[in-house]
Amino acid sequence: MPGGPPICFAIVLVVSAAGSVEAEPIPPEMVGIWATEDAVMRGTLLFEGQAFYLGADGVAAWIAGPPSVGVQMQCSYEPQFSAVNCTTIETDGQVHSGRIPYDATSNRFVVEDQALVRRFDDFDEKTRRALEGSPN
Repeated sequence: MPGGPPICFAIVLVVSAAGSVEAEPIPPEMVGIWATEDAVMRGTLLFEGQAFYLGADGVAAWIAGPPSVGVQMQCSYEPQFSAVNCTTIETDGQVHSGRIPYDATSNRFVVEDQALVRRFDDFDEKTRRALEGSPN
């Protein structure tokens, strides 16, 4: 294909933290965009591999591709486990929760055998809007 591989976007509805139960704030060293070492990113958007987008307010998204597919999450910090606990609500109403451990020594999130390294130290509004599919 001329000019490289086809461009794929993940459209994710990022959940709002408004009305959420009071939780431990996400520590600054965990906030940002994390991806597998072999992930292909164009700016802050994932095109291949896996990425975890985590805001200071606990708003999060997990994206994998190709093709890029994402899931929205709301996360809270669990200091006793050095992890974030994330909840996902499926379109059919099913609720799933899981813990994503953080290794402070290597500055990585580790999920099963996948290490995610920090690519960006913020999950900014521009990236949130891009993942939501909003033009503004």
